[in-house]
Amino acid sequence: MLVQHPLHRACQLARKAVQLDPNLPEAHAALGQALSRMREHEAAVAEFERAMALNPNFTGSFGEVLLGAGDPVEALSGKCGWIRSTCLGAWKPWGSPTICSGNMRRRCPLSREWATRTPNFRAPHVLLAATHAQLGNIEQARAEAAEVLRIEPKYTIEGTQARLTPFKRPEDAEHLFDGLRKAGLPER
Repeated sequence: MLVQHPLHRACQLARKAVQLDPNLPEAHAALGQALSRMREHEAAVAEFERAMALNPNFTGSFGEVLLGAGDPVEALSGKCGWIRSTCLGAWKPWGSPTICSGNMRRRCPLSREWATRTPNFRAPHVLLAATHAQLGNIEQARAEAAEVLRIEPKYTIEGTQARLTPFKRPEDAEHLFDGLRKAGLPER
């Protein structure tokens, strides 16, 4: 029996949801997220655009998809309005537009608030570790890295992070990973 990769299965199920109800923005967003994780960036953006055409207030994780597709400016402008009007615990911006655009200082307050609201959620601590490290705040970066390892003791850049980061542009992913290395998170 051939075992199907979970991302392929996720795409199959999301496509089925779109087929069952093409007017459901959540179905298009789910397909967009799955396509983004498979690094099919243009198709992922198109699915989120369909979701937002159906419901202009629905942004889901569009900023994350735009970031992965290599459009950090649009990701930041689109996501910032949404992040301020939504529960920060639902925000999952791997790499965040500001780490790619070089304007990382803008991310710290949002990531700090997110970490405060969801202290046992790894993602904001990962972002803070990378941001502080890239800004040269090594002590703060190491403190955030310690939080990442408290939450997920087996966390590695190569395993967990590389698997979850859907960047189109390798330099965006490498900038994030470089920050994580500087913060002291284990490679393997």
